Amino acid sequence: MQFFLKMLGMVQKTRFRHLFFWAGGLLFLSAFVMRWLEPDTFPTVFDSFWYVMTTVTTVGYGDYSPETTGGRLFAIIFLYLLGIGILGMVIGKIVQFFSLYQQYKEEGKLSYHKKGHYIFIGWCEEKSKEAISSVLFDYPEAEIVLIDTLEKCPIAHERLHYIQGNLTEESTLDKANIRHCRRISIFSPSHIHDSTLADGHTLLIAASIEAFSVKHGIELYTIAEMRKESHRASFEKANIDEIVLSTESIARMMAKAAVVEGSNQLFFQLLNDQAGHDLRQIRPENLWATYGEVNEWLEIRGANLISDRGDMSVIQKRNDRIPDSACLLFSCDDDHYEQILTEMTKMKTRLP
Repeated sequence: MQFFLKMLGMVQKTRFRHLFFWAGGLLFLSAFVMRWLEPDTFPTVFDSFWYVMTTVTTVGYGDYSPETTGGRLFAIIFLYLLGIGILGMVIGKIVQFFSLYQQYKEEGKLSYHKKGHYIFIGWCEEKSKEAISSVLFDYPEAEIVLIDTLEKCPIAHERLHYIQGNLTEESTLDKANIRHCRRISIFSPSHIHDSTLADGHTLLIAASIEAFSVKHGIELYTIAEMRKESHRASFEKANIDEIVLSTESIARMMAKAAVVEGSNQLFFQLLNDQAGHDLRQIRPENLWATYGEVNEWLEIRGANLISDRGDMSVIQKRNDRIPDSACLLFSCDDDHYEQILTEMTKMKTRLP
């Protein structure tokens, strides 16, 4: 008995891949030995292997059982004592592996390898949580990677992956597979109360992303939250594609609502998809020549053209040609949006 306990102790310290091959080798060897010891009881090797597997897994169907003393002794020594012990350790190692995988995932220690995801940098209970929840709810196919220094992922969701690390280090950005993401959103740090320091922190992250894109020869679309309007020039020099005002934007919306009646409802309509119409985007892809053509096409289908990215003067540019880089924003409900996408797909198939 001491021999078997010592042997099991050695097996427990063995690496998983070695233990897996040991267990597999023992099972197959036992099947051939049982077939050799009792050829009448086990007509084929598969029959003996079936008996071995039902024995070591403690299922014990009873359809096969050794009848000779030699077969029974082999079953007691190698299958009951050693086989069940080794297989139990293999199962334990597998359970331990999945537990460790789940732990590493929650702690943000695993790299992300999928493509077409959205990266959110910086966790803020009010802003980041709402933004992540909205994207996951509104876009069922969207995958999000959150980068922060938290000990564990703040939200449990199958389409949310967490990366823990320094927000400005290339290794952290690489773990988030930043090369193949759709867009990157940088949130202003909530723990920094000074607006200048907070914007400086955001600019440092944006500069790291820009350096990464230049080094690897790729284009990355970056959206950053800015605390103070006076810092806009610095944000634009950092090649940030979209700048979102933080605290000042709320104050400006309140001021606009106080002066322009109904403006608050307009903002609410565009920001809240539950209000009926939602903000959508399409890329022309040579389907229309001018802004006037696409405006008329959308109007017929129950949509309102708003802008080309931040340029809201597209209606006055009716006769201007649409550039290849255009990204048209418009408003419509879900039903009309599905109709627009379907008709656009048909139009693309007819292009030469």
